[in-house]
Amino acid sequence: SSSVHRADSSNVKPWTTLEEPATDGLGGCILLQSGASLLIENCSLRNCSATYGGAIGAMMSGSGKQSIVSVSNCEFTTNRAVQGGALWLASNKSEIHNCLFRKNAAFSHRSDVVKVHSSTNSLPVDTSGVAFGGAMFLTQGNVLITGTQCLGNAVGAQANGSYGGKMIAVAGGGCIASVEAQSFSLETSTVANNFGSVSGDQSGVYGGALLVIATKTASVFRAEFRNNFLVADCQSGGAVASNGCFGHGGALAFYFAANVRIQHNTSLEGNLITTTCADGGKGSCASFGAGLFSRDFVGLQVVNSSFLSNMATIQCKVGGDMGCFTGGGAVFLEQGNDFDMEFVKITSNRIVAFCQGGGSGGCWASGASLNVQGVIGSSVSYALLDLNAATISCGNAGHYGCFAQSAGIYVTYSQDIRVFNMSAFHNKVEATCIDSGLQRCAAQGGIVFAFASSAFHIFGGFRMEHNSGLVACESAQSKHGCTLNGLGINIFQSRSVKILDLTFANNYGNVSCLDGTCGVQGMGVTSFLSEESQIILDRIVAESNFCGVEVIRGSAAIVGCVLNFELSSATMAQVNLSNNHASVHCQSKNCSAQLYGAAIASVNSYFINMTNFDVTRNIGTCTMPTHSQSRPSDTSNQSQSKIFPNSGQNSAFAGPLAQAGACIVEGGVYWAFRSPSQAQKFRAYGNGLRSQNSGVGSFLAGGSFSIQLSELRCESCNFTNNFAFADDSGSPEDDAFIPTATNIVGTVLSGGGLHCIGAVTNVVEYNNVSLPAIPAHVFLVDSLFQGNSLNSSSQSGASFGGAMRVNSFCNATIMASVLDGNIALSLEHSSS
Repeated sequence: SSSVHRADSSNVKPWTTLEEPATDGLGGCILLQSGASLLIENCSLRNCSATYGGAIGAMMSGSGKQSIVSVSNCEFTTNRAVQGGALWLASNKSEIHNCLFRKNAAFSHRSDVVKVHSSTNSLPVDTSGVAFGGAMFLTQGNVLITGTQCLGNAVGAQANGSYGGKMIAVAGGGCIASVEAQSFSLETSTVANNFGSVSGDQSGVYGGALLVIATKTASVFRAEFRNNFLVADCQSGGAVASNGCFGHGGALAFYFAANVRIQHNTSLEGNLITTTCADGGKGSCASFGAGLFSRDFVGLQVVNSSFLSNMATIQCKVGGDMGCFTGGGAVFLEQGNDFDMEFVKITSNRIVAFCQGGGSGGCWASGASLNVQGVIGSSVSYALLDLNAATISCGNAGHYGCFAQSAGIYVTYSQDIRVFNMSAFHNKVEATCIDSGLQRCAAQGGIVFAFASSAFHIFGGFRMEHNSGLVACESAQSKHGCTLNGLGINIFQSRSVKILDLTFANNYGNVSCLDGTCGVQGMGVTSFLSEESQIILDRIVAESNFCGVEVIRGSAAIVGCVLNFELSSATMAQVNLSNNHASVHCQSKNCSAQLYGAAIASVNSYFINMTNFDVTRNIGTCTMPTHSQSRPSDTSNQSQSKIFPNSGQNSAFAGPLAQAGACIVEGGVYWAFRSPSQAQKFRAYGNGLRSQNSGVGSFLAGGSFSIQLSELRCESCNFTNNFAFADDSGSPEDDAFIPTATNIVGTVLSGGGLHCIGAVTNVVEYNNVSLPAIPAHVFLVDSLFQGNSLNSSSQSGASFGGAMRVNSFCNATIMASVLDGNIALSLEHSSS
């Protein structure tokens, strides 16, 4: 019996050098057998060792006799074991109150198979070396831990040999491992500076602070988890696709657990996972869930808790066949049912991936706040996401690509997801590649990314403000280039999507390339459904957002700065888009620029329905430095039959390709390609297109709408003061040249309010597939075109149709409408 002095956790460092215990057996100091009960109070146990339970081991009786182990006001220091550095308890009831566990360790590097002492095979793996519970290993009955400090404990395993492709080193629970307990409860406790590590091929480490496996109920109340971390160091992910090198749960990890509750001001702060692989091999390398990881759960609730400054990192020389992954800077969930998160703050969490080569499996950083995979029934409400970041850096993106996906919520292969009343501020997705490889280098779904999921509903108010997406490539010569896709929400091959009450404001996205193809798609929402499934947007506000693309050599493109739809059916109502700015910029004459839809774009979609829209002062701009003086024909009256270069969502862009030194800018509000559309009560005011020093072959079309190979029905639409303006004062001029409709040097302006063009042929090419051309037809009923304008400062440019221009193979029906005060101007050689 001795007095117990509490330690200051700020000076406690985890063990970095671990050794196996010197003695075998159960209970290095105290052994409890045959179901007896034990009460220990006010004790200090130090420097004890055993295989199971370095200080205390307790084994319950097989006769059904009830055993109770209670440990109170005790201190456990520098004890060692393979499982349970200080305690190994298998009793009907295990209680630990007001204790201190400091610098205890569980470690194994045995070459023989050492299995976790357990009555079933519910553990994640069967291995050659396994260590669980740096301080405590608790199993069988009901477990209760209260008022306890667990500081600087460690668990680790080192691989020694190969075992038929199985995982060969596994460690879990830097402080606590609970396996097959009937119930587990941790209350008002501090778990800090604990450490878990594995080394060797095909290895995994789980739960830097706490690992819970196969329990019927688990709860964590008013607990603090600080600065716990996991390290997995592997040469290879292994020779079997199902294996790999993993770190799961920098603080907490739950497997096969039911009725898990984490609540009442529980905080997870500064926890870390880092996984390093020289080669992913046939498997994969991964760091998942720096705060919380859970797999195969039934019922998981996180309420009134916080996740602050947790980080998951991955470093791969080669991504391997199955890839190199990091995800869930705060939370990572896999294969479960019924997840509920309420009143949670997720702040300054990060996921970081470094890949020298993406390999055949790619390199991925997905879900800096929350990563949900294969979960049925998820609800996130009253959550704050602030200052979280998903960052990836690749030397070569490899065969499959390099992706930074969502600083907020990443959802894949899941059903019934509900997001209610959430805010996302100052979050960032960032991708940097020296070479985009064979596929792409991309930042996607900055706040929400949903893939192959169904019944995804966002409602009750979702604010996304001051978030950013940045992509930079030295070389983007691959098929899809270097892209930013959906800084707000990216919906990819998902069904039944509803987005209600969304505010998207003051967000910033920029893509820059030294050489190659760079683009932006849908800063606010981008949707690629690939089948006739509908996305519904209602009560949407998007204002003062910026999307930009800068290229030195190659091609710059923007498709739908705010909203982008591809292969989708969309119904939108009560939408306000204002003061958004899309900018494409070329820094040399060896660059072309395309901008389609300064606010909205739709490509090859089934049907786009827009009702009660108020769209004001959205601007699309294109700037060029120098130009050629060659004289191409006017392409504004010709159908563009090729789509460059597109193989579905996340492509650089879709639309006609401008020649070097030229701008193609279409749709100050809406650009539709092969997308039947309907607009009712649609007001477009003060939107426009601008070009500066645009070169030969440049084309600005549709100050408000540009319709290509599509049908548009517009009822009670108001197009007022929309414009297209070309400032070509810095372009080379030839005063002796007189432009005509078919021979123009300067920029062509077409349709101050609306531009429409049909197909020259019956077939257009999309995604390397020939598709039938849709007849172009514009129906205008009870609509107003007022004060729209075209204005060119080029001495050799031309302007066509101040209100609208209906080009070849496009039919127009205009009824009960007013065209008033529209104007088309050219500086000198006017072809207005």
